[in-house]
Amino acid sequence: VHNALQQLADLPADQAAQLSPAAQNMRTLLKITPDNADLSGTSLEDLIGLSQAVGLPSAKALADIFAIGINDNFIPIEASTEAVVAGLIGSHPATKWRDGIVDAEHPDGKWPVAPNSLPITLGDVVNNFDDMAERFGPTETEFGMHPGFIAAATGFSVVEEEFAMTVKVDVNALPYKGADLTDVSGTSVNSIASQIETVFPVDDPDWMQVEGLVETPSIASMTVVMVENDGYIAGGD
Repeated sequence: VHNALQQLADLPADQAAQLSPAAQNMRTLLKITPDNADLSGTSLEDLIGLSQAVGLPSAKALADIFAIGINDNFIPIEASTEAVVAGLIGSHPATKWRDGIVDAEHPDGKWPVAPNSLPITLGDVVNNFDDMAERFGPTETEFGMHPGFIAAATGFSVVEEEFAMTVKVDVNALPYKGADLTDVSGTSVNSIASQIETVFPVDDPDWMQVEGLVETPSIASMTVVMVENDGYIAGGD
C-alpha cells in the first residue's frame, strides 16, 4: 500500500492527467502542502487573509498551525498507508478472522488474524491464490456492504514445479473386520470419532514437511481498489 501511494504521489503531471477523477483527487490529497494549498472558499480563508494583513505569508501561517514545514505534506504517506490498512483492509471480514480448529475458546472455528496481515493457507499455495479477488472482494457485513479491496490478482510465484507436501497421520486408513457385540455379527470398522482429534500428530515437529517453495515469493499484478466516498466534504472543515 505504501509503495502504491508513493508511486501515485510521484506520478508525472502528464500521466496523472490521464487518471480517473478519483485517482487524481487522491494524488492531490497526497501532495498538498502549506505552500500549494488553495483555501479560498473554505472556513480557513478569513484566517489566512488575517495573517496576510499582518505581513505573515499564508503558507507560513498554515505551516505554523500544523507544526510542519512549508513544503511538507499535510498528510504523510505513512499516515495515508495506515489509514488504508486499518480502515479499508483491516475492516474486511476476511482479514479479521481465519478458519481454525474448534475448541472451547473458538466454538465457531474462527480465529483472529494478526494486525496488518492477510490470512493464507496451504490451499492458497496449491491453488495459486485463485480466489483472492473473490475472498477479499465486496462482502456483506453487520455495518452494510464492504466494497472489498482486491479486484484482480495474477501471476503468483510461490511454489516450484517440484512442490510436495508430506503429512504424517495416525488413522485407520482401511476398514478392518470386527464384531458387533449387540448381535454377535460380523462388521467393518473404519476411523472412529475419537481418532479425529489426534489424526494429525501436531506435537511432532516433523508432522508436516513442505518442499518446493520459492525463496522469494512474488506476484506479477494485484489491483487494489479504493472507492471514493460519495459524500461531499467542504474544504477546510
